[in-house]
Amino acid sequence: MLVYTIARAVTGSVPNWLDLNRAAARQRFEGEVAGDRLPRLIDAGVTVDGDVRFEADLSVPEFRSAHVPATVSGRIVADLALQCQRCLEAMAWQVDTDFDWVLVAGDEEAEHSDADPVLLQDNKWMVMDAITDEILLALPSYPRHAHDCAVDDGAAEHED
Repeated sequence: MLVYTIARAVTGSVPNWLDLNRAAARQRFEGEVAGDRLPRLIDAGVTVDGDVRFEADLSVPEFRSAHVPATVSGRIVADLALQCQRCLEAMAWQVDTDFDWVLVAGDEEAEHSDADPVLLQDNKWMVMDAITDEILLALPSYPRHAHDCAVDDGAAEHED
């Protein structure tokens, strides 16, 4: 007997990846992601203060194709610490971003949608990689405090 799961809600722990061949047609994810589960953020010099809040709705069509791919929409909220590029001190930064993704096997499939493409790996949605990418895209290219932060002018005085 073949059983199909139509809808499922996942709360609490967010999976590292999800196999779309075994995924429910509709799935809701709500949970917290610890910063150490996002190592590429650490490599980029970003510190996660607390956990990253992740909410997403996944829709997997029964007959997926290049023209009818799986889609994910949701929200990511994270409190981060970045390095100010003016004074080189830590600064708080909050990411609060909504997203619409289309899960595709190749670049040619992404052409059929206005949503941001997320490439599948062996038909698996790499959830942590997608969260990391979205956070990195939401960061300022040149982070700096909103106020005039102090810069050590001691080096300029010694040049005279």
